[in-house]
Amino acid sequence: MSKIRMNTELRNKLFNKIKNVFENEDTQEREAFLQARENVDCEYDKAQHHSYDIVASTNNLDEANDKLQGYRIIEENKNISFSILKYEKPLILTKEVA
Repeated sequence: MSKIRMNTELRNKLFNKIKNVFENEDTQEREAFLQARENVDCEYDKAQHHSYDIVASTNNLDEANDKLQGYRIIEENKNISFSILKYEKPLILTKEVA
């Protein structure tokens, strides 16, 4: 029994020593992670610039195509600032009110 315990203790000691070596080793993945961690704020700004808030959905194909065309116009014209406030269906009067 004592032999097994010594083997376990020896394995644990070796593991702890080699673990530090592996954690501090310079690899491509580690360098890429450190570089990404430095640039994360800049990347957040870029991602936020291209994000959209989806506020509604539709089953009407024509309405969906109109909205999609608006988003495409926004994407094509990067130098112009657009705002989509609200999409409403046109008001169609059926009776004349006196």
